[in-house]
Amino acid sequence: MMKSPSHNGVYGNTPPFSFTIGEDRFVGMDCLPMPEHFSGAAYYILYLTRSLLRLDPPFPVAIFCKPSHQHLFRPYLRSRDKLIPVPVKNR
Repeated sequence: MMKSPSHNGVYGNTPPFSFTIGEDRFVGMDCLPMPEHFSGAAYYILYLTRSLLRLDPPFPVAIFCKPSHQHLFRPYLRSRDKLIPVPVKNR
C-alpha cells in the first residue's frame, strides 16, 4: 500500500493548495458567490466560512468577499489572516 507523501517538510503547516501574498502563504476561501440579498445560499456560505475559521486552522486564511460583506467575516479573523475585498457584482 502506497503512502501519500507528507507535505510538512516542504510547506510547513501550510497545505500544498495554498498561494502566496508577499512573503506569506495562505489558503483562500472564496465567498464571492454570496448574494447581496440574503437567502439560503448566502447563509450557507456565511456559516460554513465562520465555522471553518472557528476551527483555528494551523495555517493563515485569506477570505475573498465583496466589499459590502467584509463586516460579516472580520470578527472571526486572526491576526495572520487576511480579508480581501473584490469589487464585483452578481448578474
